[in-house]
Amino acid sequence: CKVSGELRNTPPASAPCTTSSPPLTGNWGPSNLTIISLTAADPFNINTVYSVNDTLTVQFNKDTNLAGFQLNSILTKLDVDSIFTFSASLGSGYTGLWITRSTFVITIADITGSGPPAIGS
Repeated sequence: CKVSGELRNTPPASAPCTTSSPPLTGNWGPSNLTIISLTAADPFNINTVYSVNDTLTVQFNKDTNLAGFQLNSILTKLDVDSIFTFSASLGSGYTGLWITRSTFVITIADITGSGPPAIGS
């Protein structure tokens, strides 16, 4: 409120309002960004189980802001975890890479402690 605005209660029994507004809360509606596919792969076709060098490719329905990271820059496990929440542990080591503005690839480096993720769940 501005003092010059002379905003008061009614009938006027107080000094003019001079307070600042509280922080804006709420939202502008739901995000229209969604994951349209999550694909597991073994790029070297070494085995049929979850293992080192396997990849998970996350495909979004439209371009993203890359979560503040750079295109084609390798992200650490901490970086990946700052973007995604996983229902099962992927293991103790993995990296991530935005290959396009709508496609993110996670490469598994260490499966120790992994869930592991299951196809179809």
